[in-house]
Formats: sequence, C-alpha cells, structure tokens
Amino acid sequence: MGSSREPEAENHSVRDTDTEMKELNSNSDVKAPVSAGDNVGKAPVGTPAPSPPPQIKDELADLRQYDSRLFGFLRIHLSGKLDPSSEEYKEAKAERAFLTQAINRLEKMMKDKFNDADLFCQLGHFHLLLEDYPKAMSAYQHYISLQSHYWKNAAFLYGLGMVYFHFNAFQWATKAFQQVLYIDPNFTRKNEVHLRLAIMFKNKKDFEGALKHFHLALYDSSTSSLSPLEIRFHIGHLYETKGDVDTAKDAYESILTAENLPAKVKSSTLRQLGWLYHSSTASPSDLLRMQKAETLLLESVKTDPSNGQSWYFLGRCYSAQNKVHDAFLAYRQSIDKLDRNADTWCSIGVLYQNQRQPMDALQAYICAIQIDTNHSASWTNLGILYEQNSQPADALTCYRKALELSKNLDGEGVYDPLAKLQSRVKTLARQSSNKSQGPTHANLPQIDEAWRLPIPAELTSKKDSSDNEDRSTPGSTSVKPSPSKSDDSSTGKADVKAEVPGHWAQTIQWTKNDNTKPVFNAPPTPPPRPPPVPNLEPTTPSIKVLSREDAFSKILRDICIGTNQPVFVIKGLSKVLGLDLSLFSTQTLLNTNPDHPIEVRTQWHQPPDENFEVQNGQSGRKTWHCESQRSFSTVAKYAQYQASTYKESIQEDQDKLAVGSDVSEEVQSVKRKGPKRFTTFKMIKFGTNVDLSDHSKWAPQIEELNKMPPFCRVKSSVNMLSYTGHKILGMNTIQLYMKVPGSRTPGHQENNNMAALNLNIGPGDCEWFVVPAEYWGVFHDICERKKINYLTGSWWPLPEDLQKENIPCYRFLQHTGDLVWITPGAIHWVQAKGWCNNIAWNTGLLTCEQYVTAYARYEWNKLQGVKSIVPMKHLSWNLARYAKLSDAGLVAQILHCLEGTLAGCKEVRERLIKEGLEIKFHGREADDWTHYCEICEVEVFNILFVESRRVHCESCARSSSKDLSNFVILEEYTVESLTETLNNFKVYEELAPYDKLENFNDDVANLPSCLKDIHF
Repeated sequence: MGSSREPEAENHSVRDTDTEMKELNSNSDVKAPVSAGDNVGKAPVGTPAPSPPPQIKDELADLRQYDSRLFGFLRIHLSGKLDPSSEEYKEAKAERAFLTQAINRLEKMMKDKFNDADLFCQLGHFHLLLEDYPKAMSAYQHYISLQSHYWKNAAFLYGLGMVYFHFNAFQWATKAFQQVLYIDPNFTRKNEVHLRLAIMFKNKKDFEGALKHFHLALYDSSTSSLSPLEIRFHIGHLYETKGDVDTAKDAYESILTAENLPAKVKSSTLRQLGWLYHSSTASPSDLLRMQKAETLLLESVKTDPSNGQSWYFLGRCYSAQNKVHDAFLAYRQSIDKLDRNADTWCSIGVLYQNQRQPMDALQAYICAIQIDTNHSASWTNLGILYEQNSQPADALTCYRKALELSKNLDGEGVYDPLAKLQSRVKTLARQSSNKSQGPTHANLPQIDEAWRLPIPAELTSKKDSSDNEDRSTPGSTSVKPSPSKSDDSSTGKADVKAEVPGHWAQTIQWTKNDNTKPVFNAPPTPPPRPPPVPNLEPTTPSIKVLSREDAFSKILRDICIGTNQPVFVIKGLSKVLGLDLSLFSTQTLLNTNPDHPIEVRTQWHQPPDENFEVQNGQSGRKTWHCESQRSFSTVAKYAQYQASTYKESIQEDQDKLAVGSDVSEEVQSVKRKGPKRFTTFKMIKFGTNVDLSDHSKWAPQIEELNKMPPFCRVKSSVNMLSYTGHKILGMNTIQLYMKVPGSRTPGHQENNNMAALNLNIGPGDCEWFVVPAEYWGVFHDICERKKINYLTGSWWPLPEDLQKENIPCYRFLQHTGDLVWITPGAIHWVQAKGWCNNIAWNTGLLTCEQYVTAYARYEWNKLQGVKSIVPMKHLSWNLARYAKLSDAGLVAQILHCLEGTLAGCKEVRERLIKEGLEIKFHGREADDWTHYCEICEVEVFNILFVESRRVHCESCARSSSKDLSNFVILEEYTVESLTETLNNFKVYEELAPYDKLENFNDDVANLPSCLKDIHF
C-alpha cells in the first residue's frame, strides 16, 4: 500500500465550519458567531441588548417583542469566566430568568388555549433563544399543524431554519431560509440568513451560490454576527476550498493590510495563508516555500497562542521538513488547544510510524478513530501499519472500513487513493482465502484488542470533558464539510439522519402549488412525484413533413403545442422549406467571421449511457457530476481543431482496418447491444454558445430561418419572446454549437421553461435524452442528494438511476436536417455521436400553459436566488401593451401579474413619499434593456434605485443605506400609465388566421412598430 499519509481532508481547503466560526468569534473584539452551536449569546458590538421587563404581564402582545430575530443577540450565557458581581453576569442572569418565566407563562396560557397556533410559535421562539433546540422544534411543529399559512410568518421560518441549521439538517434549513427571503426581502436578519446559506452552500460545494450569499451579507450594512473582515476571511477560505489559490492568497493578504485587525482574525488569516504556502506547488523553491509557510504559521501562533488549528498546521509543516521534535511539540500544543481533533492524532501516528515506533503509532491512530470513527485517513494508515507488521487480516479490516467511507462520500470522489484501496483489499482478500497460508505472529494487538487499549492521559481529560457537555453547549462542533477535489480522505461528514429525529422532517409539509394556478405570493415548491408508469423507454414521436402546406398547416402547430408529449422530432421540414443549411456549416462560418468568439468546454469523452469521475484519463466511480472546463477561443481556431480530430479519426480507422480491428469506437457502440464501459478516456473540446445575433454579421443566417413556420420562428408575432424589446442571447436570438464526437450538453430545463428548437446542421448525428417536465421535482431531489445544484450545476443522469426512480426517458438520434421540438419544461441532455453543428433558439408560445410554466420557474428562481434571464414582469406588461390575445386563460394569468406588480409599485411609492424621498421620472424606450439588481440579480421593474449608475432593488439599496441617502430614485412609468395599460388589456375574439402568417413580413407586421424593427 505504501507509506502512511497525513489526514489530507483537514488540508488547506477543508476545515470544520463551526470551528472556523468559533475561532473567529471567541474574543470580545469580534461579534457573536453565526453558528447555532457557538456562543450565540454575545451581543454584537454597538447593539444594546433589550432590557427585560420588570415583570411578566398577562397580555401575549408583551411577549411577542421577543422572537427568533433576537437569536444570537441576547446576553444569556452565564460563562464561568464572568464575575458574578459584574453587570454583564447580572444582565445575562436576568435575561435567562425572564425567558424562563415567559415560557412558564405561555405554558399556563396553553391549558386554556391549546389550539392557539400563535402561542406555540411564541413558545418555539423562547426555547430557541434559550438554545433548547428539541423543545423549540416541538413547539414549531405544533404551530405548523395548527396554522395552514405558516409560510407567511417570516420570524417562524427564520426560527425553524435556525433549529434545522443547528442539527445539520441543511436541506431543510436551506428551504426555510430561502422562504424567509422570498416572502420578506427586507427581513431584519437577512444578513444572518445569507451567512448561513453561504455556509451550507459551501458545505455542498456550490461555490458560486456560497460566494453570492457571502457577498450579499458583506454588502449589508446592518448589524451582523460577523464583522466585514470576518466575512472577507470566509470568502478567502471559499476560494481556497474551491482550489483558486491565487485569489485566496490575494483575499488573505488584503485582510492583513486592514487597520484595527482583531487578533483572532489576524491569527486565522495568517494560518490559512501559511497553509496555502505549505500546500502549494507553484513556488519555484520548496525550501523557500516551506520557510515562508513556517514563518506565517509561527506568526499566527504568536498572535494567538490559543489557536489550536495553527499549532496543528505548524506541526504538519515541521513534519514535512523532517523536524520531528518540533512537530511533536506543535502537535502537543494543538492537543491542548483543540477539543478532540482526530487529524492531530492521525498526524502523530504518522510521525511515530515514520520513526518506526509501531505501538505508539497504533495507539495514536486508535485515538483518532475513537474521536471520529469516520476518519478514513486513520483507518487507511492503521491498515498500512498492520500490513507492514505482517498482520494482513487486521489490515484488510481497516482497508475495508476506509474503502466504505471513501465510497460513501458525497460530491467529488477520491481517485488514486480509492483505486489503491480497492487493489489492496482484493489482494489481501485473496491471501486470506488461501488456506495454505499459516498463522502469523502478531507484532501488534489485533484490531479488536487495540480498540480496548487505554487512551493516553492527555486525551482522556479532553474526552471526559467533551462527553459531559450538553448538545446545546456553545462551541460544540456540528458542521463537517465533505472533502474537496484535492483531498485524499475525509474526516467524516455530518450525518443529518442521525442528528434530526425522523418524525420532524417527515411531518413538515411544505406548501404545494398547482402549476396551472400559480400563487405568486406563496413560496413555490417542486411538483410531487408522478405516479408510476408502465413504460420507462417510450417511443419518441416523430413527424414527417412532406410538403410546404404541411409545414404551415395549423395541424402541425397544434400537434406540437397541444399534445401531451415532451418532445417531437420533425423530419423533412428543412428540405420542404428549402433551408440552406450550409449557411451554418463550419466552412461558411470560417469564411464569414473567422475571428468571431466561441465558448469552449473541455470535457472527457465518455459513453452516453455512463458518466465517471475521471482523473488523468482513468475512470473512477460513477457520478452525476459532469466535468467541464470553460475557456474561450475563435471560430477559426475551433474549426481547425474540429477538422484535425476528424482527420485523426479517419487515420485511426484506416490503421484498425489494416490490422483487422473494428473501424471505430463510435461504430462499436452502435453495433453492441449494450454500452461499453470505458476505462480510459480522452479529452475533447466542445464549441458552444456561438452568438449569431448581430444582424450586420449574420444577416443571411438570420433571414434564412425566417422561412420557418410562424410558431418556430426566432421572431414572430406568436412568439412572446419577441415582445421583450431586446435581445436575450440564445433565446430570441440564434446560437450555434460546433461539436466533435462526445460533446455533451448536460441535463437542464430551458430558461424559464420556454419551448425550444434545435436544428442539426450535420453531417454527424446527436443522441438525445428527454424526460417529461413533471419529473423535474424528482430530478431536483436527486441532485440535492448528490450535492449538485439542480439549476446551476452540471449533471449527467445515469440510466440505472432513472430506472430505479421510475422515470421514463425518451432516447433518440437526431440526424442531419432533423428539427427537435422541446415542449415547455421538458428535461433533456444531449451528446454528439459525430462531427456536426447545431443551431438552437427558444420560442414563447402564446398559451396559458406556457405562461404559467414560465412564471412558475421565474418565482422558483427567485426563491433559489438564481437570475431569471426572461424578465417576466417586463414581458407581461409588454404583452398587455402590444399583443392581441384570444386565449382568455392567458389574459387572466397576465392580469394577475399586472395587478400584483402595480400594487407593489404603489406600495413602494407611498413608502418613499412618506419618508420624504424624491422620485424622479426617467421614462423608458421600447428597446431599453430590462434592469436587474446589481447585487441580488432580481428583476427591478419600474422603480429603480441607482447608485453610481448601478441599479439596485429596494431591498439591496436599503441594505447599503437605510435612509437611501446614497441613491437616486427613478421611475420609468407613471402609476397612471400602468393603470391605463391594465384597464385596456382584454381578450380579442377575432385575430388574423394562422395561415395568413405564412409570409414572414405579414407575420411581423402584427408586431407594434416599436418592436418589429428591432433586430434580435
């Protein structure tokens, strides 16, 4: 197996999240911690704790001033370090007494009002403030059972989220916190919500989501449990965890230049910066790099001698330089400062093992495992130790445990170590099954006996003190992130199921919305799992168009729009319309605009049925995570790559024919009944998102697609995306994709669930996988289990998982000239079988179903904190102004949106006027771009809060400046004009017949003059 290894999971990129919080917030210079397990009783600097009333009054209203929003901002902890005669101690004691009396008072009131939901909610708040999490959850559960509209209570959702966060139930905590921000964007503690969401997103390696929430918390100027410097530290650590070492170093070094830097923050920053130098291989000299790391770590422990993690990192640094004695001393300090740290004991075991002291090494590894039974590095090293001492049976036991832990890791996997473990397990298993092998002399106690060895005195005191602590004790560890991509093992992850009583999660019934009747003010939820279906491999419907009359017939449109199918393959359409597909060929692109930019995705070429983690071309375990590295190039450079790979493939086929082998792997995969499991892969490049929207460059290509039927056109009076008045790249404009075999478009739904069209230019084929829209909730749940962001992550479903989840999947080949029609909301993923180009765009059907589906995703995106690139509020008002609609259901849904946004505009105006703020009329042109908040990316309609030419929503503007003194407030429409538009919006009974739209000019003539001349 080789030499023992350090516990890499506690490397530079993975640290216990609660430990980070605790270290940053353990002195008076730093505000109260974010983590529910830390000393949440400290009041932030500058925030006076509310004084308790001298007595408890009978009215419930007097108790309601205390709710979940005070969590972490009350002085309630009677620390042993406090002088009982001090004012702080007396204040904390009085606060606890008040909360206890309040609970007693509420419980008495409940005897007469047992069905009063508000009493249970208030009781939950008080238990939360006292950090009695089980009782808080119980009270909140009763509130849910009694109050059907519990989702309207932001303070309740915040408290519920805090309880789930404490128990590491991150999926449930995330739901609660997201609903808080959804129903109340101006929630008092929204910065605390953003901090916790950032921590949870970071835990599941959604780095972009975590970074966004950290920045939102940093932007908020209101009182927070973390100072701006501490949030900046976490942002630096996020980059470090992500593997962006240069950005992390810049972030840490920037913090160290700040004035009045608290000692704890400085020490932690020096520690992480030192560890980056220790772990980095970019330095030209290992000696200089290690010296720099040692200097920074020494400065860290000098700044804060109580920083146990710094001592541990310093010990690792000494160990790497073979300074054994210094390493032992540093580890000794770490043990004294850190509470039950398995990594330290594992590293001590490595030192002993390297010094050929096997018994001491054994004892150290056992200590590490007793602290954390899921510490895979210790199990692996213990197996190595046993194998080195000729005890294969014990080694096999340890390796199997380490292998089990490695396989159970969520998110990214481990590659080489996992392969080595698997190899050693197989080898030792064969040896142990060999009956001719005689018994061996045990140099070390066997694993069962070693487990009963007495724990060293230096660990015993720590263990005893820790075991006696209550779960709610401040500083208790509760969050353990899973390992990063560069880690070799894990210190273990939080077992949410073991932490949270099962009946709690099961009895939470989040509000379900009917997708056909959206309730835009209630938090949206994914659809329920559809009932089982008998056929999981349905036949893909195909439509063959034989004539131009077929292409423009209302029948074709009605089939695509009105039938309950997720996908159609329309064949023969390009031929009967006389489309010149060569306009989109690589040669034409090269001749027309060779320097045009193209986005390139670097991927591993894998079979379409499978998806493996890959390192250095070798396959690992199966996964949904789809690796793809982003870069940029030009059409000319990618065309050269595309051509060279084609020539290489021809040469390979000729070479194989010469020796009598099968011609190509692509041909093999078609001939075989089942897919071949590749063990090695090659890297390929996929040219994507080639923007063909510039009419001055791509006029022939744009005008060629005007030959399409109206419901398929990029621009049409029956395409709601033509009413936005501006480009939405890839949606109401054409995008082109340049592919080589194996190029993958990962699983997704279209932006805002719009219908989509994809035309294969050829010459090669593409393989499609399509699942009906009603299964997106199931996909969302699977992605959550696999720690992948369903909306923004990159994922490739495995067929066996779809079968297991009873999900039907349409699978088919798209040949040259085939048009694939994706209905609203259908989930799909695509892989190129050969060399080909594709063009794609979206269309917004003027149907009630399309509008409701699009708006439902708009609201879901807002709940999830994801930008909707289709501005549904702006689009709805433009439809009301310019579109003539005959669908009464569609008109009713648009009216619902108009009424809600108009009421919101009036409310904001009245609030601003009441505050004495000036609102300047700005106006708006038809082709002006939609405004989005520069901070949170939500659509900003009508009333703009502008600072330095940057548009903000009201919530983010008030986060920056409570009185909005730094902002200019602009209005694009008057209330009167909006009211007039709403009143004039109606159903049109008589419209131009569909067959009168065959000519493109006749079609766009139905658009208003302010829109029809805009080139999308």
